[in-house]
Amino acid sequence: MEEEQKRKSRRFSREFKLGAVGRMQAGESPSALARELGVRRKLLYEWKNRVEAGGPENLRDSGRPGPVPGRVVVDRAASEQRRIAELADEAVGVDLSPGMLAKATARGLTAVEGSATALPFEDASFDCVCSFKVLAHVEPIEVALAEAARVVRPGGHLVLELYNRWSLRYLARRVAGSRRIGVTHEEDDIPTRWDSPREMIARLPDDLEVERVAGVRVVTPAAIVHRVPGLRGLMARAERRAVDSPLRWFGGFLVLVLRRRGCAPNSRPL
Repeated sequence: MEEEQKRKSRRFSREFKLGAVGRMQAGESPSALARELGVRRKLLYEWKNRVEAGGPENLRDSGRPGPVPGRVVVDRAASEQRRIAELADEAVGVDLSPGMLAKATARGLTAVEGSATALPFEDASFDCVCSFKVLAHVEPIEVALAEAARVVRPGGHLVLELYNRWSLRYLARRVAGSRRIGVTHEEDDIPTRWDSPREMIARLPDDLEVERVAGVRVVTPAAIVHRVPGLRGLMARAERRAVDSPLRWFGGFLVLVLRRRGCAPNSRPL
Protein backbone atom coordinates (compact mmCIF):
# COMPACT_ATOMS: atom_id res chain seq x y z
CA MET A 1 0.00 0.00 0.00
CA GLU A 2 2.82 2.41 0.88
CA GLU A 3 4.58 1.72 -2.44
CA GLU A 4 1.32 2.32 -4.30
CA GLN A 5 0.93 5.71 -2.59
CA LYS A 6 4.50 6.64 -3.50
CA ARG A 7 3.88 5.61 -7.12
CA LYS A 8 0.74 7.74 -7.29
CA SER A 9 2.60 10.65 -5.71
CA ARG A 10 5.39 10.39 -8.29
CA ARG A 11 2.88 10.15 -11.13
CA PHE A 12 0.94 13.17 -9.88
CA SER A 13 4.11 15.21 -9.57
CA ARG A 14 5.15 14.38 -13.11
CA GLU A 15 1.68 15.14 -14.49
CA PHE A 16 1.66 18.37 -12.52
CA LYS A 17 4.91 19.47 -14.15
CA LEU A 18 3.87 18.37 -17.64
CA GLY A 19 0.60 20.26 -17.25
CA ALA A 20 2.51 23.40 -16.28
CA VAL A 21 4.84 23.00 -19.28
CA GLY A 22 1.87 22.51 -21.61
CA ARG A 23 0.15 25.63 -20.38
CA MET A 24 3.36 27.65 -20.83
CA GLN A 25 3.71 26.35 -24.39
CA ALA A 26 0.08 27.32 -25.02
CA GLY A 27 0.97 30.91 -24.23
CA GLU A 28 -0.09 31.39 -20.61
CA SER A 29 1.78 34.03 -18.67
CA PRO A 30 4.64 32.43 -16.68
CA SER A 31 4.20 34.93 -13.86
CA ALA A 32 0.46 34.27 -13.49
CA LEU A 33 1.01 30.53 -13.81
CA ALA A 34 3.72 30.53 -11.13
CA ARG A 35 1.44 32.41 -8.73
CA GLU A 36 -1.42 30.00 -9.37
CA LEU A 37 0.69 26.88 -8.91
CA GLY A 38 2.64 28.21 -5.95
CA VAL A 39 6.08 27.67 -7.51
CA ARG A 40 8.93 29.93 -8.55
CA ARG A 41 8.85 31.10 -12.16
CA LYS A 42 12.42 29.86 -12.60
CA LEU A 43 11.19 26.31 -11.90
CA LEU A 44 8.64 26.55 -14.71
CA TYR A 45 11.41 27.32 -17.19
CA GLU A 46 13.57 24.54 -15.77
CA TRP A 47 10.76 22.03 -16.31
CA LYS A 48 10.13 23.36 -19.82
CA ASN A 49 13.83 23.09 -20.74
CA ARG A 50 14.02 19.54 -19.39
CA VAL A 51 11.01 18.44 -21.44
CA GLU A 52 12.40 20.06 -24.57
CA ALA A 53 15.83 18.53 -24.00
CA GLY A 54 14.85 14.99 -23.02
CA GLY A 55 11.10 14.56 -23.54
CA PRO A 56 8.37 14.01 -20.93
CA GLU A 57 10.29 11.09 -19.40
CA ASN A 58 12.89 13.58 -18.23
CA LEU A 59 10.42 14.70 -15.56
CA ARG A 60 10.02 11.26 -14.02
CA ASP A 61 12.10 12.19 -10.99
CA SER A 62 9.48 13.83 -8.82
CA GLY A 63 9.56 15.43 -5.40
CA ARG A 64 8.00 18.69 -4.35
CA PRO A 65 9.03 21.77 -6.33
CA GLY A 66 12.09 23.53 -4.97
CA PRO A 67 14.05 22.86 -1.81
CA VAL A 68 12.15 21.23 1.07
CA PRO A 69 13.55 22.46 4.39
CA GLY A 70 12.04 21.01 7.54
CA ARG A 71 10.89 23.68 10.01
CA VAL A 72 11.00 27.22 8.59
CA VAL A 73 10.41 30.63 10.15
CA VAL A 74 9.27 33.36 7.74
CA ASP A 75 9.84 37.02 8.56
CA ARG A 76 6.71 38.62 7.10
CA ALA A 77 3.63 36.56 7.89
CA ALA A 78 0.98 36.03 5.19
CA SER A 79 2.91 37.87 2.44
CA GLU A 80 5.54 35.18 1.83
CA GLN A 81 4.51 32.45 4.25
CA ARG A 82 1.85 30.77 2.13
CA ARG A 83 4.28 29.98 -0.70
CA ILE A 84 6.91 28.61 1.67
CA ALA A 85 4.32 26.58 3.60
CA GLU A 86 3.69 24.61 0.40
CA LEU A 87 7.35 23.52 0.33
CA ALA A 88 8.28 23.09 3.98
CA ASP A 89 7.23 20.53 6.57
CA GLU A 90 6.22 23.40 8.85
CA ALA A 91 6.27 27.19 8.36
CA VAL A 92 5.88 29.75 11.14
CA GLY A 93 5.35 33.40 10.24
CA VAL A 94 6.52 36.41 12.26
CA ASP A 95 5.07 39.91 11.89
CA LEU A 96 4.64 43.09 13.89
CA SER A 97 1.37 43.98 12.15
CA PRO A 98 -1.85 42.68 13.77
CA GLY A 99 -3.53 42.99 10.39
CA MET A 100 -1.00 40.73 8.67
CA LEU A 101 -1.15 38.26 11.54
CA ALA A 102 -4.93 38.13 11.19
CA LYS A 103 -4.60 37.48 7.44
CA ALA A 104 -2.14 34.66 8.05
CA THR A 105 -4.42 33.06 10.64
CA ALA A 106 -7.42 33.38 8.31
CA ARG A 107 -5.46 31.44 5.70
CA GLY A 108 -4.80 28.63 8.15
CA LEU A 109 -1.15 29.60 8.66
CA THR A 110 0.77 29.61 11.94
CA ALA A 111 1.95 33.11 12.80
CA VAL A 112 3.19 34.90 15.91
CA GLU A 113 3.78 38.53 16.78
CA GLY A 114 7.43 39.48 16.90
CA SER A 115 10.23 41.65 15.58
CA ALA A 116 13.18 40.80 13.35
CA THR A 117 15.42 42.17 16.11
CA ALA A 118 13.85 40.04 18.87
CA LEU A 119 12.52 36.78 17.46
CA PRO A 120 10.27 35.00 20.00
CA PHE A 121 11.90 31.58 19.58
CA GLU A 122 14.48 29.47 21.38
CA ASP A 123 18.00 29.00 20.03
CA ALA A 124 18.48 26.55 17.15
CA SER A 125 14.76 25.88 16.80
CA PHE A 126 14.44 26.05 12.99
CA ASP A 127 15.98 24.41 9.94
CA CYS A 128 15.69 27.58 7.85
CA VAL A 129 14.97 31.31 8.18
CA CYS A 130 13.48 33.21 5.21
CA SER A 131 13.25 36.99 5.10
CA PHE A 132 12.12 39.03 2.08
CA LYS A 133 11.61 42.82 1.89
CA VAL A 134 12.10 43.22 5.63
CA LEU A 135 15.81 43.60 6.42
CA ALA A 136 16.11 46.57 4.05
CA HIS A 137 13.87 48.48 6.47
CA VAL A 138 15.63 47.46 9.71
CA GLU A 139 18.08 50.03 11.05
CA PRO A 140 19.92 47.76 13.56
CA ILE A 141 20.71 45.27 10.80
CA GLU A 142 23.48 43.51 12.77
CA VAL A 143 21.01 42.72 15.55
CA ALA A 144 18.48 41.30 13.06
CA LEU A 145 21.13 39.15 11.36
CA ALA A 146 22.34 37.83 14.73
CA GLU A 147 18.76 36.95 15.70
CA ALA A 148 18.18 35.12 12.42
CA ALA A 149 21.37 33.12 12.94
CA ARG A 150 20.49 32.37 16.57
CA VAL A 151 17.21 30.58 15.82
CA VAL A 152 18.71 28.38 13.05
CA ARG A 153 20.18 25.03 14.03
CA PRO A 154 23.84 24.29 13.19
CA GLY A 155 23.94 23.18 9.57
CA GLY A 156 20.67 25.03 8.88
CA HIS A 157 20.15 27.75 6.28
CA LEU A 158 19.07 31.35 5.96
CA VAL A 159 17.60 32.90 2.79
CA LEU A 160 17.76 36.67 3.11
CA GLU A 161 16.88 39.43 0.66
CA LEU A 162 18.67 42.79 0.85
CA TYR A 163 18.60 45.94 -1.29
CA ASN A 164 21.76 46.55 -3.31
CA ARG A 165 23.34 49.99 -3.68
CA TRP A 166 25.44 48.72 -6.62
CA SER A 167 22.46 48.47 -8.95
CA LEU A 168 20.49 50.13 -11.73
CA ARG A 169 17.45 49.97 -9.49
CA TYR A 170 19.14 52.11 -6.84
CA LEU A 171 20.29 54.62 -9.48
CA ALA A 172 16.78 54.80 -10.96
CA ARG A 173 15.28 55.40 -7.52
CA ARG A 174 17.74 58.22 -6.86
CA VAL A 175 16.94 59.87 -10.20
CA ALA A 176 13.17 59.46 -9.89
CA GLY A 177 13.02 60.67 -6.30
CA SER A 178 10.47 59.69 -3.70
CA ARG A 179 7.20 58.38 -5.11
CA ARG A 180 3.78 58.36 -3.49
CA ILE A 181 2.65 55.22 -1.65
CA GLY A 182 -1.08 55.06 -1.18
CA VAL A 183 -2.93 58.28 -0.32
CA THR A 184 -0.93 59.86 2.47
CA HIS A 185 2.63 58.50 2.33
CA GLU A 186 5.72 58.69 0.14
CA GLU A 187 8.64 56.29 -0.16
CA ASP A 188 10.88 58.55 1.92
CA ASP A 189 8.48 58.11 4.84
CA ILE A 190 9.68 54.50 5.14
CA PRO A 191 13.30 54.08 6.29
CA THR A 192 15.12 52.04 3.63
CA ARG A 193 18.73 50.89 3.65
CA TRP A 194 20.73 50.20 0.49
CA ASP A 195 23.90 48.27 1.23
CA SER A 196 26.71 47.24 -1.08
CA PRO A 197 27.47 43.51 -1.39
CA ARG A 198 30.69 44.04 0.55
CA GLU A 199 28.82 45.70 3.39
CA MET A 200 26.20 42.94 3.45
CA ILE A 201 28.74 40.15 3.75
CA ALA A 202 30.92 42.07 6.22
CA ARG A 203 27.94 42.41 8.59
CA LEU A 204 27.18 38.70 8.71
CA PRO A 205 27.72 36.97 12.07
CA ASP A 206 30.89 34.89 12.26
CA ASP A 207 28.96 31.61 12.42
CA LEU A 208 27.37 32.13 8.98
CA GLU A 209 28.96 31.22 5.67
CA VAL A 210 27.76 32.20 2.19
CA GLU A 211 26.65 29.32 -0.02
CA ARG A 212 25.06 31.28 -2.85
CA VAL A 213 24.29 34.84 -3.92
CA ALA A 214 21.52 35.42 -6.48
CA GLY A 215 20.79 38.72 -8.19
CA VAL A 216 17.23 39.86 -8.92
CA ARG A 217 16.42 42.77 -11.26
CA VAL A 218 19.96 42.91 -12.54
CA VAL A 219 19.22 44.65 -15.85
CA THR A 220 15.82 46.08 -14.89
CA PRO A 221 15.95 49.71 -13.72
CA ALA A 222 12.17 49.82 -13.06
CA ALA A 223 9.35 47.27 -13.17
CA ILE A 224 7.51 49.22 -15.87
CA VAL A 225 9.87 47.94 -18.59
CA HIS A 226 8.38 44.45 -18.13
CA ARG A 227 5.01 45.82 -19.24
CA VAL A 228 6.30 47.05 -22.59
CA PRO A 229 5.27 44.65 -25.42
CA GLY A 230 8.28 43.15 -27.15
CA LEU A 231 10.65 44.36 -24.47
CA ARG A 232 9.01 42.27 -21.76
CA GLY A 233 10.19 38.90 -23.09
CA LEU A 234 13.68 40.18 -23.84
CA MET A 235 14.09 41.58 -20.32
CA ALA A 236 12.75 38.39 -18.73
CA ARG A 237 15.28 36.25 -20.61
CA ALA A 238 18.09 38.62 -19.68
CA GLU A 239 17.11 38.48 -16.01
CA ARG A 240 17.05 34.69 -15.99
CA ARG A 241 20.55 34.55 -17.45
CA ALA A 242 21.88 37.16 -15.04
CA VAL A 243 20.54 35.71 -11.78
CA ASP A 244 23.60 33.49 -11.18
CA SER A 245 26.06 35.16 -13.55
CA PRO A 246 28.91 37.48 -12.50
CA LEU A 247 26.45 40.33 -13.12
CA ARG A 248 24.37 39.13 -10.18
CA TRP A 249 26.35 41.41 -7.87
CA PHE A 250 24.58 44.35 -9.53
CA GLY A 251 21.04 43.09 -8.94
CA GLY A 252 18.61 45.54 -7.34
CA PHE A 253 17.83 42.78 -4.85
CA LEU A 254 20.47 40.35 -3.61
CA VAL A 255 19.31 37.06 -2.14
CA LEU A 256 21.90 35.51 0.17
CA VAL A 257 21.72 31.79 0.88
CA LEU A 258 23.68 31.27 4.08
CA ARG A 259 24.56 28.25 6.20
CA ARG A 260 25.12 28.25 9.92
CA ARG A 261 28.40 26.54 10.68
CA GLY A 262 28.36 23.42 12.79
CA CYS A 263 27.59 19.75 12.43
CA ALA A 264 24.01 18.59 12.28
CA PRO A 265 22.54 15.24 11.25
CA ASN A 266 20.50 14.96 8.05
CA SER A 267 21.45 18.44 6.90
CA ARG A 268 20.00 19.12 3.45
CA PRO A 269 21.52 21.74 1.14
CA LEU A 270 19.32 24.43 -0.40
